[in-house]
Amino acid sequence: MAIFSIMGAVGLIVLPYDLLCDFIFRPKPIQPNEFKRRQRILLPRILKLRDQGKKLADQRLLVFDVKGITGYVKRYQFGVAMRLWETQTLSAEVEFRKLEDQSDYQNKVEPLYYWGILALSILSLLMSINFLYLILLQFLT
Repeated sequence: MAIFSIMGAVGLIVLPYDLLCDFIFRPKPIQPNEFKRRQRILLPRILKLRDQGKKLADQRLLVFDVKGITGYVKRYQFGVAMRLWETQTLSAEVEFRKLEDQSDYQNKVEPLYYWGILALSILSLLMSINFLYLILLQFLT
């Protein structure tokens, strides 16, 4: 019972927070000129990331052929550069998806869905507070 109480309580605390974050960061409609401005900012970043990805793909075979300490250092540096590139690429992809949802808001986003998520978040928050209260009462009695 104690292990379930600890693990269940952690899950019940995280669920309302996650749902609330989904509601807070929901797509919101934007004007066409704002879409074009953000597209002009995002496009050069994506093209730069594509070029970096091609350079990393070319370097990969060369780096893994080197042996010894020098090879270890080069593989480490390559791994750092690859993780940085992957992180930036994922960030750009998230920004693109958000921009895509916001640009065609009427056809891609259902506002009632996000209000339902907010209601579910409040309900699960009340349930988790109740659950923690019952656990506290169980241990105190």
